[in-house]
Amino acid sequence: MSQPAPTPDTAKDQHAIIGVPTSGASRPAGFLSNPHPDAAWFREGNFGLFIHWGISTVHGGIDLSWGMMAGAAYDLGVKITPREYFDLAPRFQPDRYDPLKWLSAAKAAGVNHAIFTTKHHDGFALWPSAFGDFNTRRWLGGRDFVREYVEACRALDLKVGLYYSPPDWHYNRERMSFCRASTGQEPVPHLDIDHRPYTPPEPDPAFDRDFHAYLRGQIEELLINYGKIDLLFFDGRPEVISFDRIRELQPGILVNERMHGYGDFGTPECHVPEQAPNPPWETVDVWDIAGRWGYAQPFMQKPPHMILWNLCRCLAMRGNYMVNVGPLANGDLPAQVYKDFGEIQKWMEWAAPALRNFTPWKNACRFPINEQGNTLYVFVPPLTYQLIGLEPIGEPVSITLLRTGEPLAHAYMPRYRLTPKLNIVPPAFTHAVSTVEIIKIVRK
Repeated sequence: MSQPAPTPDTAKDQHAIIGVPTSGASRPAGFLSNPHPDAAWFREGNFGLFIHWGISTVHGGIDLSWGMMAGAAYDLGVKITPREYFDLAPRFQPDRYDPLKWLSAAKAAGVNHAIFTTKHHDGFALWPSAFGDFNTRRWLGGRDFVREYVEACRALDLKVGLYYSPPDWHYNRERMSFCRASTGQEPVPHLDIDHRPYTPPEPDPAFDRDFHAYLRGQIEELLINYGKIDLLFFDGRPEVISFDRIRELQPGILVNERMHGYGDFGTPECHVPEQAPNPPWETVDVWDIAGRWGYAQPFMQKPPHMILWNLCRCLAMRGNYMVNVGPLANGDLPAQVYKDFGEIQKWMEWAAPALRNFTPWKNACRFPINEQGNTLYVFVPPLTYQLIGLEPIGEPVSITLLRTGEPLAHAYMPRYRLTPKLNIVPPAFTHAVSTVEIIKIVRK
């Protein structure tokens, strides 16, 4: 079954359901992205790996958490009731969970940081939390998947990121609706955990106090029990912990904007912005063509060159790019993910010089350019058939295809409209390959 591609509007609808606040709406005066030296790495251009994983994979045909939410226009075609979803927990037995294996493949492909879903909206915590009963302490003999992930990151010298969702549909299963309208739809009926119409109960301050204490307890476990954490990715509200408390526990941490409405970095979702947001920022994107964050069938990924092209576009705006993978129910990644990591690794092996110390070119161009002194690296998307024009530019000494070192045809016009212009014949005229090509220009 073909599925619609994810869009920023999809993310907008989902963010409305989980209570993601408008970015910057409540930024206090004087707030700065964490100035601690341990946070400086994030501002230098990075490639990240997101890992969405959980009990939904036992079913194999639904997205993580969203597989139980009826009524939204971005429904990917397969839904089960919340009761059926929560009943997947006892059957979750990942006997091939090996984060060192999949993080090693990611690092070889150029990834330098990762974020792991410790708990998604479904409420199942992937560590033996002392708070609540929907976690690995109740099942799986108390196995700590978070610790195994953190230790794998440290063994590979990857920056450690943790995702945590404050919306908790299991904790609130008797008090919320599991049917939500997307933007522009007519109101939809409230549905209970069996997807039957019902009227949710009135708000209860005592329930909310207990809920907030539970969330805060779990967040502090993550910040206290696993050593140094580099990134904390919240995904919605309620706001239950302050920035001061987070930085007290983890002085060098970077926190995104999706709980407080402001943060140390912004997170555009499923698209590369047309213009650079306020720095620092990182686009978070799905590799799955159908737009699912967790693994589900039918499984198909975007080709590696699409991931590389998005990475280059983000780097050219002084941003970061993070792509998501979804492990199988057994804890391993699909074979296609490893294959595609291998393709990206091959690209990185020859492209690495063009990615170092990325300094975006100050002049207008439809392609990303890294300016390194007298050398320009021009990143060209696959199968580009139009001449590449650059101006103003100094006279070139050489113009080569970085992948092969062979010269490219070009024309230099020193007095074009009173400014020098360089036209380059794109590599696709002679190389019809599906990769992001890089043109190396050395100027006088």
